[in-house]
Amino acid sequence: LHRDEALDSECLNPQPKASTSSRPTRTKRFLAFAVVSIVIVSLSLDVSLRFVPLPAALFLPVPESVRLLDRNGELLRMEPSANSQFSRRVDENKIPATLRDATLAAEDKRFYRHGGVDYLATSRAAVGFIRHGRIISGGSTISQQLIKLAQPRPRTIRTKLIEAVQSMRLEQLWPKDRILAEYLNRLDYGNRQRGCANASQFYFGRSVYELSRAQAALLAGLPQAPSRLNPHRHRKRALSRQRWVLARMHAIGRMGSGQLQFALDEPLRFQPPHREFHAPHFVAMATRDGIPSNELNVRTTMDLQVHREILRIFSTRLSELAEQNVQNAAAVVIHNPTGEVRALVGSANYFHPNGGQINGAWTARSPGSALKPMLYQLAFENGFTAASILA
Repeated sequence: LHRDEALDSECLNPQPKASTSSRPTRTKRFLAFAVVSIVIVSLSLDVSLRFVPLPAALFLPVPESVRLLDRNGELLRMEPSANSQFSRRVDENKIPATLRDATLAAEDKRFYRHGGVDYLATSRAAVGFIRHGRIISGGSTISQQLIKLAQPRPRTIRTKLIEAVQSMRLEQLWPKDRILAEYLNRLDYGNRQRGCANASQFYFGRSVYELSRAQAALLAGLPQAPSRLNPHRHRKRALSRQRWVLARMHAIGRMGSGQLQFALDEPLRFQPPHREFHAPHFVAMATRDGIPSNELNVRTTMDLQVHREILRIFSTRLSELAEQNVQNAAAVVIHNPTGEVRALVGSANYFHPNGGQINGAWTARSPGSALKPMLYQLAFENGFTAASILA
């Protein structure tokens, strides 16, 4: 009976339930706490990164090749840099859009949106590694690859972590365009070509500023495996990689469908794998004592037009004198008022296996009959005659 009365009492006078208005308050507090925590962690990370050291090589200029020029600025020879590679630098504000777009499509499509580490690409690479037990795709950003180029290390998980942290620090210091320029100036494009400027000249015989989309895509694909994709030896592999890069450029919106088809249809004509080497005997003498370390373009007194004319004369005269067994020739042309050497040709063909590299203009030898006309002239000037006998 008492229990029934109690139930009736509760029905007639129900107790107020807990208000639901407190739930939004707890949610707001949780969100505020989360935001504050994220800000604190971000600030802590930002401050901590400022103490991360970067590879010293990043702040040193990329070794560049010295170019020997004739008196008119025509290239005689490009000397390899200290690392035995050929390299020329391109400034960050002069990277052409075609090469930039192709490189980002091939290596780091979210380059301008991440802070040094692409977490989506890293996660994808990690999942692929777990599934297959080996690296299927790389997750390194251009910033991380630049760190790797500046300071190579063994490929380990620890190395990846170091490169990730250093790349985030690098992005605090340098703007994106500088990072991209330094990366393109340090990449190995194969055939001893370091940097996009030299690679463009070597493979296509044109400046990096003149690259078409098809040519830029091929260059952008080479650094993945420069030897395996060498277009002079493995043309099909190089072209397959180029088509993949072009498809990626289209997929991420770097060019339209019409531009893609035009680039796919463009025939690629590669330069023969050679390097300019004019007036080799002259160049060898000019560089014998070294080249000033602060000079990248060394203008000499050589006149290539005169040099070529001498070679033409040699070819004609040696053909005429072949029956007399005259097989070689040498000549030096000097500008008398200044004493400048305008041409020095040590042999008719520097690359001939039978003594072509012997510098006939400079090799010590007995002058023989070459002095007789001068001796006769001197004798006549001093009163002798052709009948005079000189002890």
